[in-house]
Amino acid sequence: MVSLVISQLFFGSVICQSVDSELAILHSKSSSIFPIGTFSGGEWSSLDQVLVDKRIAAIGEFTHGTKEITLVQLDLIKYLHETHGFNVLLTECGIGEMFAVNQKKKTLNPQEMAQGLMGPWMNKEHAEMMQYVKSSNMQLCGYDVQRTGNGFSELLIDFLDSIGIESNPFINIEQRYGDAASQLRRGGYEELHPSVNTLIKDYQNLLDVIPDSKSSEFYKKTIQNRISYLEYRLKFSKTKDYRADRFHPRDSLMALNVSWLLNKYPGEKIMLIGHNFHLSKYNEQEEVLGEYLDSRDVFFIGIFARSGVYANNSRVPESLTPPDSTQLDIKDIIQSLPPGVNLIHEIRSTPLFDRQVIVNDSFVNLSGNNYLVPSKHFDGLILMDVVSPAEYR
Repeated sequence: MVSLVISQLFFGSVICQSVDSELAILHSKSSSIFPIGTFSGGEWSSLDQVLVDKRIAAIGEFTHGTKEITLVQLDLIKYLHETHGFNVLLTECGIGEMFAVNQKKKTLNPQEMAQGLMGPWMNKEHAEMMQYVKSSNMQLCGYDVQRTGNGFSELLIDFLDSIGIESNPFINIEQRYGDAASQLRRGGYEELHPSVNTLIKDYQNLLDVIPDSKSSEFYKKTIQNRISYLEYRLKFSKTKDYRADRFHPRDSLMALNVSWLLNKYPGEKIMLIGHNFHLSKYNEQEEVLGEYLDSRDVFFIGIFARSGVYANNSRVPESLTPPDSTQLDIKDIIQSLPPGVNLIHEIRSTPLFDRQVIVNDSFVNLSGNNYLVPSKHFDGLILMDVVSPAEYR
């Protein structure tokens, strides 16, 4: 029945044997990772060959607030760490906040570690991920230019005191940053540029007084991120150009952070987790993080789901839309696969993914498009039957 539906989507009322052939190729390139309701001990061995020459595994998600996606990511992280020696986890979270968590992970509990993540990830499932990071002593970093949580402030002041720099002039600088970031989300340029420019100068003064050393590098990199964020958000408050002055600066700065972190961990294999939008090797309209990376070193994995409910960035539950009845939808493809969670490990040799596919319920670009060609964006796909909202406490 699914073959018939997909055939009709391709060719109207004409049913072609080539569609059955494409479905047969799809099924030959897919493997069942988990049956329905199971999310640990998955069968990931089909990735072994494609990861042989890859230093980076980029693991996406179509939205940030789902229970099942995080549990699947966690199981894949365990496999990559224990089987392939991936020892560093980079998250779509603030570089300074994750540095603080990584520094204190021996004394923080998993729930406290999760408080350094971005808001939609401060949940039970990501606390489980932090528990694994803690128990395995993996290195944890953030690559986002945006701040997440408040853990860096105390660490910064303690560091200044430890190297003999008077910290009083900077005691409230992170609080001022938080206030400025909040105001920049809703205020205008004329109103804000005097105070924001003063804050930028104060961060620059702080940067200048901290000596260059191995112990100071994460502090200085975080301060540079603070300055860069304030500069591009201030410019955006004036131009309101989402593409040039908001989305492009963020992804390009995230890419610089990833490149910097790769140099900090020479020879180490790296895992990235974040939104499909950022961790894509191609985007038709936007310049995204993944495009700045050397695709020869990266295996890009996108994650999509067929049905269920997710929590949006405000933690409000939203239902996934039904499959599009007029065009090929990723949900139709998922329905053609065995129930549960499936991995497509070679989508470049799967003709079905060379076609334009509807991917509702996820951000694709600023034009509001709801489609993409999967083989252009990703190397592999994780396709899930059902998702539900993350558990927030």
